[in-house]
Amino acid sequence: MTPRQRSRNRGRNVAARGGDSILRPLPILSCLGLLLLISVPAFCQESGIFDAIYLDRLGLLNPQLSGARDIGLAGTGVAWTEDVQSLTSNPAGLTAISRVEAVVGFNHQANKIGITYFGEYNEFSPVTTSLDAFAVAYPLPTYRGSLVLGAGVFSYQNSVTEALWTGLNAYDGDEERSTFLLEGALKGWVAGFGLSLAPQTDIGISFEYVRGDLDVINSLEYGTPGEEILYRDTYTDLLTIGGWRFHLGLQTRPWRDASFGFRITTPTILTCTGESVYLAEDVVGTDVTVVEDELRRIEEEIHLPYQVSLGFSQGYGPLRLSIAIEHAGWAQTTVNGHRLHDSNMQNALASALNKRLGLELSYPDIPVRLYMGYAQLAAPLRLLDSGEYDAEYYVIPKPVEESREQRLLTGGVGLFMSDNILLEAAISHDIYERRTVPESNGLSDVEQKFDKTRLLMTFSYRF
Repeated sequence: MTPRQRSRNRGRNVAARGGDSILRPLPILSCLGLLLLISVPAFCQESGIFDAIYLDRLGLLNPQLSGARDIGLAGTGVAWTEDVQSLTSNPAGLTAISRVEAVVGFNHQANKIGITYFGEYNEFSPVTTSLDAFAVAYPLPTYRGSLVLGAGVFSYQNSVTEALWTGLNAYDGDEERSTFLLEGALKGWVAGFGLSLAPQTDIGISFEYVRGDLDVINSLEYGTPGEEILYRDTYTDLLTIGGWRFHLGLQTRPWRDASFGFRITTPTILTCTGESVYLAEDVVGTDVTVVEDELRRIEEEIHLPYQVSLGFSQGYGPLRLSIAIEHAGWAQTTVNGHRLHDSNMQNALASALNKRLGLELSYPDIPVRLYMGYAQLAAPLRLLDSGEYDAEYYVIPKPVEESREQRLLTGGVGLFMSDNILLEAAISHDIYERRTVPESNGLSDVEQKFDKTRLLMTFSYRF
């Protein structure tokens, strides 16, 4: 394989994996999806497809829930909540806290990810355990109603992921072997308050600073079957993401045992900085020759749009039923001031409407309460029109990304150990699929199946 052919393969590998998210190099100057900078044809430079895919993979479009109770009720906390987790679900709920409260939570996540790469199935199961949340609430005495201050740190993305998959590339017959390692955390530092305006109406505001550090290594080895030489491209990225937003909440109780909740999250302004290193090597047995070494600096500004949540909760004796809907106009997302379009100027992201349902069972004389929930989470990625780009020496198919709606099943239990101590546990199970289809032959070169299970433990103490 000549250097010119190698350059061709680099471009082809990027384009053919356009929908393979964090599992392949990123073809543009972007840290949105674990930035990996390389030279590619013009259409990739002008397309927002890859930025959109990576925003989704980082969890910024559908961030995971925090807190065992909110997980157990499938995220319906906007309608009715009474603990310090209200800081992110609906800060107006802080007003229900009458004593100083401290909460600490832990998260254990087991993922089963299956990748079919040019017809060859690979499976890996990354597992992570991390701190989910730590928060405190402090009620202040007031002449009328209540004023409660709160602050905490919440985990949205915390992972150590290692993957390996192989396959025979159908475009040119190369055998390929990919390895991927991601270590990083994305957390929200939140401070806010809840205030009673009237006996049946509360408001709340919280400010959140989002920060995350990501270390990424992505390596691809490829070569013609039977040849001794292999070509290895390795991308190493050290990234920092930081930004801020506000959560504005309202809760009102129009009649007995009923609660209506509203939350709006202001647009999130993020900056991404770091550096990316590209290393190209020729491998013959144990001999490794470096043929290219490149270092780039990354600086980007990302604007995520507003999000609106509405919820209603009604109690029926020992049962409480809660429903919630969430809307986010993801098509308004911009990177460095530009919306994310494909080369045909179609939006790479679409508005999403999530629907949630939660059920809680509790008896006054029994120190146990049970949670269960169900949610349908709309896929923000669009099914994009495909196309081809004719470059010198090769043809690059533009990817089509199909994201199927996620369905989330949850359950949990809360145990009152005493008047001061509450121990809660919740489990969620999430299954969904994605695939990438290039137009050239209609073959889906990458299909991904995700099976995610989360277990959360939350310990609350009221002084």
